[in-house]
Amino acid sequence: ECDEELRGWEWDRLNFLVDRSTDTVQALDEAVRVVQFSGDGGRVMTAGEVGTTRVWNANSLEMVSEMRNPVGHAQPGASLSKDGESLVTTNGAAVYVWDARNGALTQTIDLPRAAAHDVALDPDGRRIAVGYWQGDSEIYDRSTGAMLLQLGRGTTTGRKVAFSRDGTRVLIGSLENQVSIFDAAVGEALWVKRGAAFILLNAAFSPDESLVATAGQDSRLWLRRSESGELVYTVATGKG
Repeated sequence: ECDEELRGWEWDRLNFLVDRSTDTVQALDEAVRVVQFSGDGGRVMTAGEVGTTRVWNANSLEMVSEMRNPVGHAQPGASLSKDGESLVTTNGAAVYVWDARNGALTQTIDLPRAAAHDVALDPDGRRIAVGYWQGDSEIYDRSTGAMLLQLGRGTTTGRKVAFSRDGTRVLIGSLENQVSIFDAAVGEALWVKRGAAFILLNAAFSPDESLVATAGQDSRLWLRRSESGELVYTVATGKG
């Protein structure tokens, strides 16, 4: 095994030649920002950074649908529904709701400020969580576009947002290097803890939702108990 700092084009070429992938698909013609499976694993979404999203049959690798944000170029966030039949994207200033089966735009929700960074559909597909670069995260009614709740009331931004499997909690990873869980019914914080030492980049529930994982540019993985926020451990993920 060759140390990363010693790898040149020769290593990249050899790594390509020994690739044993059985199938390869061109996910997008732009950098991929989000990849997500549907709940049953039958479909997979690839969302690009400049506004294109595709849904694929995960078994045949055939493209099911393609969507392009109608306004703007940047696409900071996207989310596929549990059943794989709908998805939401954002260009920062609006949320777009799509029929993932045919790529039709079904709803546009204009946001109060052009600073959205992430979006998430709840398990029932009825609510949309929106995280912002600046200001409180929010929950919207998918069918009406009405804002239902503000999360945080000035305590946190939302670089990363995610619903729990039962839709009762919302996980938020913030630009203040905090991770928090909110009650999705009333918008109150259940706990707020440190999520990274420097620039939090991502946050996620574990498959059984007993843990929350966060990571940032401090090159460390942080694990906390989802019920209490108690730190389980933090460990370096790369060479420093």
